[in-house]
Amino acid sequence: MLSKKRKYEEENRVFNTDWEEEFVFVERNCKPMCLLCQTTLSQFKASNLKRHHDTNHGGFCKDFPIGSQLRKTKLKSLKEKLDCQSRVMSMFTKEADLTTEAGLVLAFNIAKAKKPYTEGEFIKKNMSQVVSILDPENKKLQKLIDQMPAARHTIERRISVISGDIVGNLQQNLSECSAISLALDESTDVKDKPQLAIFVRYVTKDLEVEEELLDLVTLNVTTRGCDIKEALDGVLLKNSVPKGSIVSIATDGAPAMVGKKQGLIGLLNEDTSYPDFLPVHCIIHREHLAAKYFQYPQIMQVVLTIVNYIRSSAKTHRQFKSFLEGLDNDELPDDVSWYCLVRWLSVSNVLDRFFSIT
Repeated sequence: MLSKKRKYEEENRVFNTDWEEEFVFVERNCKPMCLLCQTTLSQFKASNLKRHHDTNHGGFCKDFPIGSQLRKTKLKSLKEKLDCQSRVMSMFTKEADLTTEAGLVLAFNIAKAKKPYTEGEFIKKNMSQVVSILDPENKKLQKLIDQMPAARHTIERRISVISGDIVGNLQQNLSECSAISLALDESTDVKDKPQLAIFVRYVTKDLEVEEELLDLVTLNVTTRGCDIKEALDGVLLKNSVPKGSIVSIATDGAPAMVGKKQGLIGLLNEDTSYPDFLPVHCIIHREHLAAKYFQYPQIMQVVLTIVNYIRSSAKTHRQFKSFLEGLDNDELPDDVSWYCLVRWLSVSNVLDRFFSIT
């Protein structure tokens, strides 16, 4: 019976230090590497190292005999040269890592501030000029700024990379969390397209509460409960959200959301893939309803008449602002704000500014 051929990985070969002087090889990254030509072989075998040395560097033993001080000095010189090259490569690698990290920070801040991608070159130019004034002798920092890529397409790619990383981390955290709460809100954008915003709040394995925007989905022509449920199912599937961890879902009081039969909550209760959860009426929408109920017409009519008189005329508005500046009181608002019926929070802003001035 033939014996089973032994694999190289099972031989557990290691580098022999005697091979440095005998074959002029050193160990680099778990591989034997020739100091003379920097060729890397695949296996720690003396026969392979000897064959390479005799074939490619046969005259080396004549010039530097084995065991001589001349050979030891040459080996030391070759090893120092290799170490120097490694340090140089490490330095360049470190500089490249620093410029890449700085570029990612730049791209993240541009995306966070909702600025165009072309702002990268503008910011880089300003950074270079500021450093040349504050620290003109720091040529290394100036060089790193110049090496930082900030082109429009580079910023675009890095924002995509950052976005993918954030989504990946969110999906990983959701897969490991112990409890999930969802909040859904449907509204219409400036182009009359219905948009569904889905927020997620979850408890991490470290018992920390995190909240993120899970997705923003464009609905079809209709915004029925079945349309919202279809969009929600797609978002949960795309982000690998475990339905079994859902403990509550917050919505507004619209029939498409809270309807017992055709509404989102009713359809979710009938779906066996969803666990028993607690439906919650969003507190912000309750505040909105309360604000619409308490309108104070006798107060708002007087306040809005005065505000509209001030803001409707450019001359009157300028005179009013000059009057406020002449009071020399930093605690007073510098102007009165318009009232917007759609944005219910503006009622509070209008009244706060008005009564602060009066």
